[in-house]
Parts: sequence; structure tokens; C-alpha cells
Amino acid sequence: MDVDAFLSKTIIIISIVIATFQSVEVEAPVKSFSKKAYFEDADYVPEIIINIQGHIKSIRRDISDKQAFEIADSIYDFSFEYDIDPKLLMAVIHVESYWNHKAVSRLGAKGLMQIMLTFPNGSPMWVDDLIEEGIIENREDIFKIRNNIQAGAYILRYFMNESSTLERVLVRYYGARRMSYIRDIKKQLETISI
Repeated sequence: MDVDAFLSKTIIIISIVIATFQSVEVEAPVKSFSKKAYFEDADYVPEIIINIQGHIKSIRRDISDKQAFEIADSIYDFSFEYDIDPKLLMAVIHVESYWNHKAVSRLGAKGLMQIMLTFPNGSPMWVDDLIEEGIIENREDIFKIRNNIQAGAYILRYFMNESSTLERVLVRYYGARRMSYIRDIKKQLETISI
């Protein structure tokens, strides 16, 4: 084989190889963010979630790492979805339930964010809205961590859209003008460091 034929074939082969690589789209592997990913590879967890989890564990050592992570993950997700400072969600949870996802008040508020599905007389309060929005499917779902935090974020955003100050939002969320409640939330907002 002469040199010209060899070079010609080599150029054709190189051209084919280059064309092949140019037409193949190479994507970086996408790792979905989930609790499973957290426990398998912590490199994929945003630092803020680790910080929120650490904050929870510093207050409530009796909460398992997995449960603290689920709470932190939910706070992170729904703070973005509803455009709410994650510190506000954390402050409300701290003041309302002290991080107890099974909490029930004497008036019937439930879960971490103490959601009132119905008024004390039994008439619907938030239950219909939360079902319609797909946040819960039934009343029992309000005790699920993600559902409860999403419900609280939804309600806070609803009040934020209608009120001009944090104080008014908190008065509406709490259901009464109790200055100690507002003070407690503000104190938590000042002390939370994530």
C-alpha cells in the first residue's frame, strides 16, 4: 500500500471516529436527591440540609438521624417551593411542636407545624384546601412529616400573600394575637444558624 492510500484511509477512519463522538451526547450522571441518596452518598446533599439536621439533633437528641433528615429535607424542599425562608419554617416548628411530629394540641392542631384541619366545632378549616392541592389525601396524612411541613408552608405562603408584615402572618397562622407567640418565633429566627 502506498503512503497516499494509507493516509487517505487513516483520514477517513479519523473522520468517522470524530463524527461518531460528536453525535453522541455525553451527560453527567444525574443523581436524584432523596433520603436514599443521602444515606448512600452524602456528597449529593446540600450543606443547608445537613445544617438543618444538625440543628434539629442539637435540640432533640431523641429524634433519629433518619427522621431529622426527613424533617430537614422537607424544610429545604418546601422553603423553595413556597418561597419561604427555611428559618421561618424551622422557627414555627420549634415553637408550635418542639419538633414532635406526633404532637396534638388541646384544640386539635396536629403535627410538626400544628395544622388545624378543622375548627374546634368540627367544621372544615384547611382540610378541603389541602386535599384539593394534593398535599394530603386524607386526614391521617397530616401526621406524615413531609405532608405536614408542606401543609404548613402552604398556609404560611397563603397568609404571606395576603399580609404585609411577618407579625400579621404569624397572628393569622396562630389564629390569635398572642404577642408571646410572635416574640418566640422572632427569638428562634434570631438564634437559628444554618
